[in-house]
Amino acid sequence: MKTTSFFVLMGTTCFLSFAGTAYADNYYSSSSQMPNEGYYSSQSANDGDWYSSNTERERTHPHTKSHHGISISVNVPSLNGRVIAGREGTYFVPAHARRQHNRTPHWIDMMSGMPAPEDAVIGGIEPQNTLYVCRGNYRGGIHPGKVVAGKCNISWGGDEISLSRYQILVSRSRLSWVSASHGYIPANAIQGGNEHGAPLYICQANYRGSMHPGKVVGQMCNIGWGGREIAIPYYNVLVS
Repeated sequence: MKTTSFFVLMGTTCFLSFAGTAYADNYYSSSSQMPNEGYYSSQSANDGDWYSSNTERERTHPHTKSHHGISISVNVPSLNGRVIAGREGTYFVPAHARRQHNRTPHWIDMMSGMPAPEDAVIGGIEPQNTLYVCRGNYRGGIHPGKVVAGKCNISWGGDEISLSRYQILVSRSRLSWVSASHGYIPANAIQGGNEHGAPLYICQANYRGSMHPGKVVGQMCNIGWGGREIAIPYYNVLVS
C-alpha cells in the first residue's frame, strides 16, 4: 500500500492481481474539480487503482525544452539519473496543428494498410516511425492508441493489442500537449474514448527514448510497447 502526493493528496494506490491476471479495463476517472478547470482522475468504482501483474511502470521526471524561442515543460524518463532527451520536434505542436482553420478535431474510419490522412494528429515518434493518434473498439470500450505499421495498437489487460479496423484523429485547429502526471487531466483535454461509461483521454509518454501516444488510466498514461502495456506516471495530455 502506497500513498502518492502530487500538488494535492491523491487516493491510495494498490497493486492487485488475481491468479496472474489483472484487468487494465478496471480503471475509472472521476473529477475532483470542475472539468473546465482541470482535474485529477481517480478510480471511482473500486478502492485504489488496479495494475496488471505484467504491466511495467516507468520512472520519469519533468524536463523543460526550448525550440525557436518556445519553451514547453514536458515529461521525459530518467535512466540511472540521466535525462533522456527526445528527438527534435517531438514535444511541439506539429505544423498541421498550427494552421488556423475552423475545423475541430474529429475521427476518420481507417482499415489496415491505409495511408494516414494529411491532417492526422502526430502523437509521438520513434526511430523511423511517426506515431499518429488512433482509437479502436475492444472488449466493449474505445481505447486511444498509436498507428503502427498501418494498424492501431492499443494497450489493454497488460498487453499491446493490434487492431485492423480503427479511427485516426485529424485536426486543422490548434492543438497542444500539456504536461501532467499522476492522473491530472488539464482543462480542454481531448477525449479519445471511453470504458465502463468513463472517458479515456489522449496522452503521450516517453519510454525508452521515444514518445508514444496512449490513454490516461487511473493515475497513469498507459501505452503499448513491445507487446505489453506500460504504465507511466508522468506524461502529456492532448488539449484543444
